[in-house]
Amino acid sequence: MGKLYPQKDTVEALDLARNPLLENEIETYDASISLSNQNNPSSMGITVTLKAGVGAIYISGSYAFYEPISFDDAKECGIDTSRWEYLEKKPKEIWRRNEYSYAEKVIFTGERVEYADLPNGLQLQVYTHSIMDSGERVITIALVNENQSENDMTSTSRCCAFQPDIRVSSSDGTAVFTSVNRQAYLTTDPELLELDMLYSDVHCYAQGHGCSVMWDMDNAEPEWVESAFFPTFNLRQMKAAEVVSGNVLSMQFLATASVEEVVRELSAFAAKYQKWITDQGDLLSGVKDSLQDVAKGNIQKCQDACNRINL
Repeated sequence: MGKLYPQKDTVEALDLARNPLLENEIETYDASISLSNQNNPSSMGITVTLKAGVGAIYISGSYAFYEPISFDDAKECGIDTSRWEYLEKKPKEIWRRNEYSYAEKVIFTGERVEYADLPNGLQLQVYTHSIMDSGERVITIALVNENQSENDMTSTSRCCAFQPDIRVSSSDGTAVFTSVNRQAYLTTDPELLELDMLYSDVHCYAQGHGCSVMWDMDNAEPEWVESAFFPTFNLRQMKAAEVVSGNVLSMQFLATASVEEVVRELSAFAAKYQKWITDQGDLLSGVKDSLQDVAKGNIQKCQDACNRINL
């Protein structure tokens, strides 16, 4: 997690993307993304859906490599060696971190795959999966460690890319992303369909391959999407909607109050509940067509409960 290993020079871990038998780009995509599913992944990526008419995107990020240098040369390279000064036997080598950043503007030219070579053996690959009838474009951005290493620890460590990340935004600062969820509702389970309806306004703007994803939460439509190995999210406290008032749900009140008081409070509660149900019905127009029947059924359950209260 958090690093891209070099591609081992073994039959087991050959990069299929370099197999001359491959005939099209989509097979190259499958091979590169499969490198993110290995025990020692050599690639990572994110899939996003772009709005119709988007002709270019801006991709940026960073990563780091480590290289061994002798302890005697460490000070000259600006490395603090004070932690080892008191040791009688000092280390022979210290690993120095070298950081790299990249920023690429990718223009969609009609090719299935766009490539960009990055410093120190990494490659950025942008695959267009499809352009839907709506004009939206589904793409995957992959960061691939093209380095090859032998089967020894030092060679592998030198060729590992640490803390790689991918950040995608528009080339002009506008919001260009739409939801990647193109779910077909195949289930007939009423409970699952209700959950789909209740959370239908929660959008997913990216999917990760060998990593997780985060996106801009400060705007109604995200202006950027980025990879993450430890994503964070501020989870809001859940609180049920309140439609009650007075003592209607107090067992003490229901047990000791007069019949007239109890009936008056319950009637007021039922009236507020009825108004809430009516307000929910006014929101039906905002529910997608495929979930209209589910939404109406859910409201009818509330209405049935309200009718029972009024009996």
